[in-house]
Amino acid sequence: MRPLRVILVFFSIVVLFQSPSFSEEPLKEGVAPDPIQAASNFITGLTGQTGQTPAMLGLAGDLQDLAAIGEAIIAGDFSKASHKLGEVTAGKVIGYTAPAIGQIIAIGNIGKMAGDAAVTWVGQKNFEKIYATMLEVVGPVENWPKTREEALRDEFFQATMAAEYRYLETYLIERGYAKDRAEAEKVAIDMILAKGSFERLCNQYGLEGKERTYENLKREIESEAQVSAEMAREEELARVEELKAKAKEAAKEKQEEEAVEAELVKEMAALDKEKEQDELDEKPKPEQSPSLPKPGDTLVVPVDEQDDKPKPEKPKPTELISWSVSSSAGEDQTAFTVTVNNISGKTIEGFACEVEPIGSYLEGGVGWGSSPSFSIIAPEQSISFVVLAMGDVKGVGLSFKGNGKLLGGQELASIHRKKEISADGSYRGGFAGNGISGKISISIRGSSVNGALSGNYKDSNQNVSITGSISGSYNPETGGIYAKWSGMATGSMRYEGKLHDVCEPIFGKLEGIINKGSLAGSWSGGSEYVELSGSWEAK
Repeated sequence: MRPLRVILVFFSIVVLFQSPSFSEEPLKEGVAPDPIQAASNFITGLTGQTGQTPAMLGLAGDLQDLAAIGEAIIAGDFSKASHKLGEVTAGKVIGYTAPAIGQIIAIGNIGKMAGDAAVTWVGQKNFEKIYATMLEVVGPVENWPKTREEALRDEFFQATMAAEYRYLETYLIERGYAKDRAEAEKVAIDMILAKGSFERLCNQYGLEGKERTYENLKREIESEAQVSAEMAREEELARVEELKAKAKEAAKEKQEEEAVEAELVKEMAALDKEKEQDELDEKPKPEQSPSLPKPGDTLVVPVDEQDDKPKPEKPKPTELISWSVSSSAGEDQTAFTVTVNNISGKTIEGFACEVEPIGSYLEGGVGWGSSPSFSIIAPEQSISFVVLAMGDVKGVGLSFKGNGKLLGGQELASIHRKKEISADGSYRGGFAGNGISGKISISIRGSSVNGALSGNYKDSNQNVSITGSISGSYNPETGGIYAKWSGMATGSMRYEGKLHDVCEPIFGKLEGIINKGSLAGSWSGGSEYVELSGSWEAK
């Protein structure tokens, strides 16, 4: 699996190639994606492990150019975005922040200077001799100066070059590529550095023998760039969806808070009314004095009741206990602090509290934070204990028992939220299986999963590249990813001795799980003619 090297890739697309545009349907109205952010995502992703930012490339002040790049990305025109970024960066000749960018731009500049693609001069016999000598004397191209300025300051490189470049001196001057020897020397240095960059890119992309052509390199580069641009778009769209989801969640929480507050006001009003009624009931009623008989009234004198007649007894209270509960939400659990009071006036023996979960649940359960420590409760005595509802348990049911019977009970609702596994971020890695391997990029925002993949299958009869996009969902409760992928397979295939072009749709599914900050899982899918499967991982 080749490492992502789009810091080299991108600019070769821009300067050397004209790629077909790729467009998608315009976004629906709503919260608009930020073109500047999309461009920043593109540049950061494009530079791979080095992670260059617009500021590091000297583009932070070019807001108009960055906006144009971002707008092309959001519109799905990844070729236009790549070309625009290359044009902008190619104009910043002073001080390359990434040596590879300078090498790629040098290839393009020499190609334009020679009036033709680099293929023309790369194949020159004398030029190949110079290149071979430079490799033998100076060493691998990775150790060469990255720019003309560095080469002119490198005395050993300059001396080696000066002894060889005169093979091209007449050729360059006669064809108008240089007006004199001094200028011819500079052109030759640029050409040899550009040649080195081309060969280095071919090495990095695994191109060998007859495969080391600009067309093949172009295809590899375009594949990488499309993945990076598409990933940048998906990241920005996911960010917008996350903002919308957060706004919706905030509105929901506010509505719930207002509902709780309204319910509290209602309950307080009911309590105040009940208190007023209790105060009225407790006030002694004034005794009514019998009215004096009026003239003409008939008087009835009742017979006195027997004093020894038994009077009915007042009913005795049946409550033996009272209790209160306070609830608090913790990490993935609700703690209920229960206080039980003995109000019977007598000792309660064999006191116990049974706890049961309310409703069905997948994870968690009920338990004790601190269990009742007394089986006997004396008159006027109080005991306290803590009951826990954990995971996705909806609540607990309490049953108080003592003196051999049920004394009371209550159901309590959980107030905590189940702990979620946060996985927001961007992940990059690789996939492999059945002879195919490549790179994969995953972006998770809330419950949304987006991404892209690119890879290659190569044997003696075929050389096929694949690119595709990933779309699916993330379950924050389980940490699982469930997605589908689709794209295209392009390249060449030899069948019955003849070489045929390959261009067919591919699709499949992808599953995985997050563990300690890394993603891993399995993939499957293919084309109408073949079904493949394998594994993937990203960090």
